[in-house]
Amino acid sequence: VPWDVTLSNSVDVGASFTSPGTWSGSGTVAASSVCVDCAGTGVAAVLNAGTSVIINSGVETANGNAAGYGTGNGNITVAAPISWASTSQLSLYAYKDIAINDAISGVSGTLVARSYHGNISQAAAIAASALFAYADAGAVTLTSAGNSVGTLAGYAAASPGFNFVNASAFAVDAVIGSHGVGTNNQPISLTANSGNLTIADAVYGIKSGSGSISLTATSGSVLESTGLITGNALTVTAGSAIDLASAGNVINTLTASQTSAGGAGIAFNNNRSYSVTSVSNAAVAGGVSLNTTGGSVFNIDVGGPVTAGASGAIAINAGGTGALTRSGSGVWNANSITLQSSSTGAIGTSGSPLLTSSVSGGNADIHIGYPGTGPAAVYVSHTGDAFLDTLSTFSANAPLSVSASNNLVVHP
Repeated sequence: VPWDVTLSNSVDVGASFTSPGTWSGSGTVAASSVCVDCAGTGVAAVLNAGTSVIINSGVETANGNAAGYGTGNGNITVAAPISWASTSQLSLYAYKDIAINDAISGVSGTLVARSYHGNISQAAAIAASALFAYADAGAVTLTSAGNSVGTLAGYAAASPGFNFVNASAFAVDAVIGSHGVGTNNQPISLTANSGNLTIADAVYGIKSGSGSISLTATSGSVLESTGLITGNALTVTAGSAIDLASAGNVINTLTASQTSAGGAGIAFNNNRSYSVTSVSNAAVAGGVSLNTTGGSVFNIDVGGPVTAGASGAIAINAGGTGALTRSGSGVWNANSITLQSSSTGAIGTSGSPLLTSSVSGGNADIHIGYPGTGPAAVYVSHTGDAFLDTLSTFSANAPLSVSASNNLVVHP
C-alpha cells in the first residue's frame, strides 16, 4: 500500500531520509526549511549542495525503491516552492497523482515527474533546464503560461493526452535517456508562447499513434532539426516559419498556418500519402512547399485552400511517382505555382482537375514537370489569368488539359 507525500514549508512529520537525497514514507517532506529527520536539511538545500533528490510515494524504481508500506493513495503534492541553482536532478516518483501546486525552479537542473497509476498536473510554474514528465496510465497536463523549460520529453497513456505550454523556446529531445514525447493513441499539444518549438529527437520525436498532434510557436517557428513526427492529424501554427521537412514524418492530414506578415515560409515533407486540410501563409513573400519523400509512390491530396503570400510561391511534389489529387473544393492559391518538379505522377483527373487560382488579381506563372520527363497526366483548372511556362515537361502521350477562367498564355 503506498503513502501520500506533501512537500511543504513545515517540518517533516513522517517521511524518512533513507539515503543521501532520497525521501520515502508517509507524511510531509520539507521543501526548503530544516526538517526533523532528514539529516538536518530540506530538499532544496540538498539539491543546492549538488546532490540529486528522489521523492517516492511507494513505487519500486531502479532509481529509488520505497521501503515499507503506507496507508495512503500514493500521491505527491508540491505545496511549497522548491528552488535550486545547481545542475542536480529532482525526481518525483508517484504511485498515483503528481500535483505541482507551488513553483519548482531549477533553471540549471532537471525535473523528473513520473506517475505510475495517475495523472501529472500543475497549478504553479516549472522552470528547469530539462523536464521528463511520464504518466504510465494517465495524462500529462502542464499548461501554465509561466513554464520555462529548455528540453522536454515524456509520455501520456490516457485522455486527454500530453499537453504542455512553455513561456519560451524549447526542444523536444531526449531527457534522462528517454526519447521524445509520445502517447498511447492520445492527443499531443505543445506550445511555445515565444521563441521556437524545435523537434530534435530522431528516435521517437513526437509520436501519437492515432491521436492528433498540435504544435504552436506563437511568435517563433516550428522546426525539425533531426526530429520526426508520427501521428494522425497534424495542426501547426507559427508566427514565423514552419519547417518540417524531415523524411521521417508520417501523418495522415495536415493543417498549417503562418500568422505573421513578417514571417517566413511553410515547408512540409511526409513519408506517407496525406491530405491537406488547409495551409495559409500571412507573410507577403511567404511560400509553401509540400512534398512526399523523394522516389516514393506517396500521393498528396488537397481538400481545402492552400494559400501563399501575395508574392510567395507554391511548390508541390509527390515523391517519384505519387499523384496530386483533389477532394472537395481544395484549391492552390498563388501567383507562382510549381507542380511535380521531380515526380512522374499524375496531376488531377479528368473528373476532378487540380484547382489553382491567382491571388490579388495577379497573373499566375504555372510550371509543370521537369526537364526530360514529367507527369503521366495533367488536368488543371485555373481561376484568373495564367501563364503556362513552355519549360513545362510532360510524359510522352500524356493527356493534357489546362484551362483558365481569364487569359491563358503559353510563354517561353
